[in-house]
Amino acid sequence: MTSPEDAPRTPPAVGPLEPITVIDDIRAAAARLSPLGRRLLGGDIDRFAARLAALAEENGWTLVGHDDFTAWTEAELGPRDVAVVLDKLAQHSSRMPARCVPVGTHRHLRPDGGLRLELVGLPQDFAETAVGARVSVVDDAAYTGDTLCAVLKLLAGAGAQVERVLVAVSSSRAEQRLSREMGMRTSAFLGRPVRGDVIHARDAYPWLPFSGRAADTLSTAPLSARIAPLLYNGGRWLSHPALMRDRLLRELAVSVVDRLRSFLGREPVASDVTLFGPSVAVPLPGPVEVRPDTPLRTVIEAPSST
Repeated sequence: MTSPEDAPRTPPAVGPLEPITVIDDIRAAAARLSPLGRRLLGGDIDRFAARLAALAEENGWTLVGHDDFTAWTEAELGPRDVAVVLDKLAQHSSRMPARCVPVGTHRHLRPDGGLRLELVGLPQDFAETAVGARVSVVDDAAYTGDTLCAVLKLLAGAGAQVERVLVAVSSSRAEQRLSREMGMRTSAFLGRPVRGDVIHARDAYPWLPFSGRAADTLSTAPLSARIAPLLYNGGRWLSHPALMRDRLLRELAVSVVDRLRSFLGREPVASDVTLFGPSVAVPLPGPVEVRPDTPLRTVIEAPSST
């Protein structure tokens, strides 16, 4: 994709930056770590959360708590409602209704630097009974409206009737697109459209579950590896210079290799990332190939790709 909506967002070279909105999903993501992962990363996660809060205050960003969003969603939905959930962390939340239908969506880095949306599809057990089903769609952020429109079209094609779209935050652009293409609008936890970019806090700390993005050119089987926004292209996926250039964030990312080395008694390799939990991927600076025995320090300290 080469449209401005889908390309990696780069801060303007001149002029004032719009304040960004940050989905503060640090604690929600950390809860998905393995017990060993929580033990090894616990102190750094606290430091990361504190640094993010300080940067938000200094720069006038809006922090939207993911746990607050899921609690709000729980109150908005009835226990017998059917929720089609796109947000990966909410899919694992006990606050979702008993009938939670997870839909996998992924953003892949293309060779030309754009982002491609991959929609996994509806679970078979739901697809077989979707005709006439009345559902609510849940996602944490609607920035371009691209993902929500794709999912709404998928549900319409399956015969389901979407009654509500619940999000944590939504941009004016996403609202306009949903209204124009789907005749729908969101119900947003934040309560007002945002103007600047929306990012996920977990993308600034590459050792958290679901951090980063896949790449079309990347083949790392049997490893799970994803491009880390903090490391890729000077951190431009993080949308704001204060995040892109923050020394502490980079120190926290790199220091994990030293901590893992002390725990293992040897130099850690890419396959050791599985110790942090099944949803944690090897963080890459770009679409580079890694093997299970690739030293992790080589990966995390590699020059940023563009």
